[in-house]
Amino acid sequence: MDTGRSNITASSISQILFLMGVFLKQFYLGTSGGFQIGDACFMVSFLILLVCVMRFRVPRDGADRLLFVFVTLVCLINGIYIIIYGMGYPGDFRFHLSILYYGYNFFIVMCFRMLGQDEDFLLKLRRVCQAALLLQLAFAIFGLGRFTFNRYMGTFNDPNQCGFYIFALFLMIFLISKSRGDGHPILWYVISLYLIVKTVSTGMMLGMAVFLIVFLYLKLKVRNRRSAFLFLFVSGAAVVAAVLVLLGFIRLPGFITNSTMTQRIIDKIVNFGFGSGSSSLAGIRNLFEDRCWDRVLNYPVKMLYGAGEGYYGRFPSGIYTENEIHSSILGPLFCYGIIPCLILLAWIAKQMKGIKSDLWAAYIALAVESMTLVNNRQPLFWMLIVFAGCSMAKKYSMEEVPVPAAVPASQIRVKNTGPGPEVRDNISTGGEHGMKRVITYGTFDLLHYGHINLLKRAKALGDYLIVVVSTDEFNWNQKHKKCYFSYEKRKALVEAVRYVDLVIPEESWEQKRSDMHEYHIDTFVMGDDWKGKFDYLKEEGVEVVYLPRTPEISSSQIKKDLYDANAVDKDNKPSHSEETNHALNDLESLLKKKK
Repeated sequence: MDTGRSNITASSISQILFLMGVFLKQFYLGTSGGFQIGDACFMVSFLILLVCVMRFRVPRDGADRLLFVFVTLVCLINGIYIIIYGMGYPGDFRFHLSILYYGYNFFIVMCFRMLGQDEDFLLKLRRVCQAALLLQLAFAIFGLGRFTFNRYMGTFNDPNQCGFYIFALFLMIFLISKSRGDGHPILWYVISLYLIVKTVSTGMMLGMAVFLIVFLYLKLKVRNRRSAFLFLFVSGAAVVAAVLVLLGFIRLPGFITNSTMTQRIIDKIVNFGFGSGSSSLAGIRNLFEDRCWDRVLNYPVKMLYGAGEGYYGRFPSGIYTENEIHSSILGPLFCYGIIPCLILLAWIAKQMKGIKSDLWAAYIALAVESMTLVNNRQPLFWMLIVFAGCSMAKKYSMEEVPVPAAVPASQIRVKNTGPGPEVRDNISTGGEHGMKRVITYGTFDLLHYGHINLLKRAKALGDYLIVVVSTDEFNWNQKHKKCYFSYEKRKALVEAVRYVDLVIPEESWEQKRSDMHEYHIDTFVMGDDWKGKFDYLKEEGVEVVYLPRTPEISSSQIKKDLYDANAVDKDNKPSHSEETNHALNDLESLLKKKK
């Protein structure tokens, strides 16, 4: 027991230190890229977990095995170049620092992996991210932050690092909020956008713009596909309008055109060949040289075995001979070769597998932004990827896959054996997607024949029945009731019913609206005790049906009857002490008779 209490205490301390690391990461006391106070909090948090909780045992789930292999290859490749060039070459980028960066971030990945399984910790992390954004906003409003060449740096030494910190904080707030079904963090988007405009970071502006476009597209696609295509058309028109502005055919107000951010955006786009009489090819070459991407083209053989991450003076690149490649994608490819990068991509793909569709806006925006800047030395970059591997971010608690609309219905294996051949024969011709899909929701605790009647009648309304079973957390936190059977056991019971084709978890009240579109539902079914409560789903193009419940049976009635029966038995049944007294009296009578 004492060991358990010490582990809980150690975990709590580790959580506090990790959250302090996220908040304090914005305070740069030393040189840019050096070890800061926030980094110290991260490392102490990891050491406490390693010593007091993990007991120096490596997790056996293998979630980060591929990342470990990648980091090992990073150390090996950079170690070889240290042997070849030593430590005395000119330039600020050294091979041993790259080893330390990747090793340090691998420890943070392991730490966040363990802490991120606790939903309470993630809620605290969201509050910390919000507090950090508000602090940067206060610094910007009251003029307390640092500036360089009219670019806001806040408490950082570099405007791009400040911009990425703000961008990553917003993405983390968004991911946690959307995973819990807490709505859209619009206010935090506005605050982040304002601060990023102050930093004049075009890469972060690109990321915020991509996020907004993808997010709106996904929202419109769920509600109405025609609206989604209309949105894409309007977005294309906006791009054309922007080009016309750059070419001088459309004039904007002076306060917009004279801003530093606008000037930087125009300068970047001009590099593509618009204006100044330059060709598109020359503009693209300028862009590649500005980002040092031309090394990939000039030294393609390095992508086979890696050039090592350091001593960039070996590869002259335009006017920035000793600069690193400004890309979190092309940089590792050039420095470590294609095989380690494929291993890294496989690890990332493993994290992303099965995430909720709403979260893709954040990860697509991160991928686009990462093309323009080096983020892989930042802990928040890796934390965002690891979050995709947390159970909160997933659609399903198990390896469940919904029926995809693109697959012909004739190829879908129908589990049920109840309805006759006429139903299976009609699957290929029924409904827009080849079959009529029905969905129903419930707790299904103490499964009884009333449940079976409901499922049987629901299946009769279509060809494919999806049952959404409430999770234990949802029941306790939002329905305020405790189940007798755990979610996994209730799920197994429902799966055993022959009328059911797929069982998925219900994690929030708001989930129903998105489920209608994600699973291409035709008919929504509930018991008539919910009559009228879900009529709003008709707006999603779904038929809403309320079926009469079996009147004489319910889980609540079963619990009450059992309780009453036990109470009666307890009243009528003699206690152990009474039985003992009767036995002693009988024994005493027998002894008297013998005498």
